[in-house]
Amino acid sequence: LISLAGDGVLKIWDLRNNECLQSVTDWRRPDMRPRCFVFDAPRHRLVCFGKRSQVLRINPSILSKQTDITHNARVVAVLYNRMFSQVVTVAEDSEVCIWRPGNGSQIFTYIDIDVEPGSFVTCATFDDAG
Repeated sequence: LISLAGDGVLKIWDLRNNECLQSVTDWRRPDMRPRCFVFDAPRHRLVCFGKRSQVLRINPSILSKQTDITHNARVVAVLYNRMFSQVVTVAEDSEVCIWRPGNGSQIFTYIDIDVEPGSFVTCATFDDAG
């Protein structure tokens, strides 16, 4: 997992072992701080975009050859439920999965079989009203 915080801290995580593998916090200049990025897997690099574009090489030894397939469609939301300490992922084909963040195990999967053809989920959130 590659994350980018609002303050521009970029991290590469090993979710299986719950550890940060690489962290980039020191940008040469403030205008080099990225706002978003694209991972270029074949070239082991991140293309970062902010006020200026830049390319960061990722150490290939930290990239896993194993890929977990968690959804059959594109994931549109990843939410953390503080009440239950669980991660919820939502795919555009209406599949919802609930995960234990401590070990990455899947707790539950819900698939809406009555979804209209051609309709897609585009976002998700929790309702704090209870």
